[in-house]
Amino acid sequence: MHADSGITGCAPASVKTLSTGGPATPIIATTPFPLTLTAGQTTGLAVNLDLGKALAVNPQTQAITNVNLGAANVLGATVLPPVASNLPSSALDFVGDVTGVITSVNGPAQTVVVQTATRGSITATASDSTIVSPNCTTFNLGNTFTCAKKGQVASLDMTLNAQGKFSLLEYDPLAVNAGDWIEGIVSLPPSSSTQFQMVTNDVVIAPSNSLIGQDLTLAAPVLVTLVNPQPFIVDTKGLTVPTSLFSGSTATSVLLPGETVSVHVTAFTPASSTASAAANVDFVYLRFTRVTGTAASVAPPSVSRCSHFHRFSR
Repeated sequence: MHADSGITGCAPASVKTLSTGGPATPIIATTPFPLTLTAGQTTGLAVNLDLGKALAVNPQTQAITNVNLGAANVLGATVLPPVASNLPSSALDFVGDVTGVITSVNGPAQTVVVQTATRGSITATASDSTIVSPNCTTFNLGNTFTCAKKGQVASLDMTLNAQGKFSLLEYDPLAVNAGDWIEGIVSLPPSSSTQFQMVTNDVVIAPSNSLIGQDLTLAAPVLVTLVNPQPFIVDTKGLTVPTSLFSGSTATSVLLPGETVSVHVTAFTPASSTASAAANVDFVYLRFTRVTGTAASVAPPSVSRCSHFHRFSR
């Protein structure tokens, strides 16, 4: 668990790591349990983590002092599909931004397999309604499913179907060749024009000759240094985004704490007892940034069908 500077109770220019103190044994004792199923019945459940109930906060300083995943009502569950959604009739839920290395593409069967660093290998099936992101055109790969190629680093938006299979909604290639990538949240204001700190929330490991290997865990802070960077890009995925200084920049001055970025790693130093992990990178994507809230109203223009997923921070 990390606390960023600029917030009451957090030490300036620091990221604090809190340990759970061992494996937790949380219990879901609320609706929909007890759950009764009949033979042959298929039911989908979503398990939700309420992080607020797991955190102990000093009421005077607002500092987070402890995290307890075994506390009451930290976990909850709902039956899928959600009561209100725009899911297809055969789908249970949206599964957004599954990122990894493409290990197989079957054109006739319209299937693609993505190898992730933390969720194993996932197969998704395309259909006539599957769309591809503008990155396909940028990489001169066309504007259909033929854009998907083995060896790419890509992000997939999917639906989980009642049969446990995944349907591909959108295919978004991030790089034409496999490599090491770190995705995370900018945790502090940049310390210089070439350095910033991020907290890891995903990683892509190169299938061979990986610079990272098993030396980086999720939620670990990383000191990022730009070395001969290429112009930054906003990964729009076909959505209209405001004009900003981010696209085309090569300096950290355009980064803001809370943004989610993905960086291409050219050198990596694992964390030690005295220092966090460090990475040299030559490319930065601004990716979808998760913002939690309740929709107050809906008005034209219509919200895109990806509204269940996280939105850009810019």
